[in-house]
Amino acid sequence: MVIMRSHKWITRGLLASLALLGLAAWLWLGVGAASPAPAAALVYVRTDGDDTVCTGLYDKPASSAPNCAFKTFWQGVYSVDSGGVVVAAAGVYTESVGINKSLTLQGAGAGQTIIDGNGTSSGISVYASDARVTVSDVTIRNGSASWGGGLYNMGTLTLAHSIIVSNTGTAGAGGIFNTNGALFVSDCAILNNTAQNVGNVGAGGGIENYYGVLTVADSIVSGNIAVASGGGIMSSNGALAIRNSVISNNRANGQSAAGGGLFSASPAALTNVAIINNSAVYTDAAKHGYGGGLHSQDPMTMTNVTVSGNTSDWGGGVSNSDSMVILNSTIANNKLTALSPGRPGGIQSYAAMTVTNSLVAGNDNQNCYIEAHLMRSNGHNLEDSDSCVFSAASDIVNTNPRLSPLADNGGETWTHALGPASPAVDAGNDAACPPTDQRGKARIDGNKDGVVRCDIGAYELDPFFVYLPLVLR
Repeated sequence: MVIMRSHKWITRGLLASLALLGLAAWLWLGVGAASPAPAAALVYVRTDGDDTVCTGLYDKPASSAPNCAFKTFWQGVYSVDSGGVVVAAAGVYTESVGINKSLTLQGAGAGQTIIDGNGTSSGISVYASDARVTVSDVTIRNGSASWGGGLYNMGTLTLAHSIIVSNTGTAGAGGIFNTNGALFVSDCAILNNTAQNVGNVGAGGGIENYYGVLTVADSIVSGNIAVASGGGIMSSNGALAIRNSVISNNRANGQSAAGGGLFSASPAALTNVAIINNSAVYTDAAKHGYGGGLHSQDPMTMTNVTVSGNTSDWGGGVSNSDSMVILNSTIANNKLTALSPGRPGGIQSYAAMTVTNSLVAGNDNQNCYIEAHLMRSNGHNLEDSDSCVFSAASDIVNTNPRLSPLADNGGETWTHALGPASPAVDAGNDAACPPTDQRGKARIDGNKDGVVRCDIGAYELDPFFVYLPLVLR
């Protein structure tokens, strides 16, 4: 499905033209004028190096000239062989790094090697569609660009063990813009980035994926703002996969506010994900934001997902307008603003939903709004009221699930633990259950009846285990 959005006029040709102009500017501003340096498979960069007198072949300061490191990333990128490695020491590098070939950028650690855009340009831009790039162990901060204030990608990029923080996209994509590229984000934090509003655009506060393939794994996307849709992540006209990750405390809070944590107009698969405490609230009281946790308008599957504590005018937790499959997930304690007292706090859907082994409870006003013919219950679902049209014989309605508050119960993502007396314990369908819960914990005999069966929802109760949070350990 092609998303209708105010910058739909951006074509591949225009983006390519912008990329070429950006690359030309990058060359003109210094890379093309840099001092000649021998090509090498491995070069070093240090803040106490020198781009003029050093060869870049040694991890030593400029005082060791010529056997010393370069001073800037862009000199390292210019000098290294295609497919080579640029190793950067700890320090703050105030610059914009343009990349038009395959290479690896390796920092000393996300808290140690810092690329600062100084509010004037993207931190890193991968312009070449055939470039295969890995960036790891860096922080990219204070970048600013029309799209992709922190990072702009048109190639195949792996971003690992890094922090993207406090960047701005003046037209969208505050932290990262992936357009016609493939982006794999692993073990990263995407924090406090902003997609501003120019011409009612401003989508994708943390990450915007546009005609690309985006995978987010073992990461956190938190505290980002979109002055339109997709406070945390916006994906359109591409493909999206998120696993073992947290999307929290993001906001879509302007015109067209939708998908506080996630807005997906791409086929999407979410596995072992916590979507918590996000919001989508329209600034015009006569209109409504929707999907505080997430909004989907292309097919989506959710497996072992917790959607909790999110807020919107309509559909506090989930808003949906295309086919959605929900398996072993928990949608609980989501909220509505005062603008919409008659709408559901949990799930609002205008398209077909298939729900199995899932728990919906404690949401404002009513848990669900969905027409009966659109809901397909595969059974073993639990609701504390009766608004979700769970009509299979094995479904449990009007029953307190005895959920504990959202907490760190182990694993990479927060969950709602089940109490020992919860009717969700050992009440799932083993034929449909994934082998582990959201935290990666194996199925166990939760009610001690001698039979191992999976629980309903994203959490598997282990009656023999007491988890001590890290602060106590």
